[in-house]
Amino acid sequence: MISYRQWLNPPPGVLPFPGTKNERMAAVEKSREERKRLEEKIARGEVDEGDLGPACGIVVSDYNLDPR
Repeated sequence: MISYRQWLNPPPGVLPFPGTKNERMAAVEKSREERKRLEEKIARGEVDEGDLGPACGIVVSDYNLDPR
């Protein structure tokens, strides 16, 4: 069981450093630019809409759930 004090102040190295605000904003801007480029390719017909993948960012599993 985790103590209340350890819950509020975890030991160093347990939680990854989230980065500076500038680094996070740069990552957001980069993902927006990639998405914009992909949407432009779809508009030009270079890429199918199905290549976007799921909207929520889930990973599609190939695990077979058929009965054996």
